Amino acid sequence: MFTNENIVAILFRLINFAALIAAAMFLYKKYIKCDLLCMIAEQKASHEHLYEQQLSFEQQQVALDTLLKEESILCKNFRTKIDEWKKAITLEQEITQKIHAQELIAGKQRAATIAENREQEKVRAIVTQQVTANLQKTLMLHFKDAQKNADYLKAITHFMDERAS
Repeated sequence: MFTNENIVAILFRLINFAALIAAAMFLYKKYIKCDLLCMIAEQKASHEHLYEQQLSFEQQQVALDTLLKEESILCKNFRTKIDEWKKAITLEQEITQKIHAQELIAGKQRAATIAENREQEKVRAIVTQQVTANLQKTLMLHFKDAQKNADYLKAITHFMDERAS
């Protein structure tokens, strides 16, 4: 019946090989395929997550660039305002210094005028005292004589009468 042992050996080898392939496929489907699919799904999810992060980071970068430009513009505007304020304050300080210098000069002039007026008052007081004293002596000497008193009074009354008429 069996004519050739080699054919049977080859047939069993093919059957063994097919059984081995079937067992490998069974083990692959039962244990390895599930794990591989899970790993592939995890890799895809990780890849999608990384892609979403990249998009998010790009949006954040765009937002930060916009914010940076806005901040730069605000900074320039602020510097311009600071320069304007600085100029205004410098001008105001110069005006204040000029006014202060003018007030100082005016104060010195007032002080000099007051000192001069006081000196003049002192001179007037001294002159008035001396003139009054000399005038009293002179008038006392002049009016010691009764005739001179009477003549003086007549001259005054005559002058007043002429004025009244």
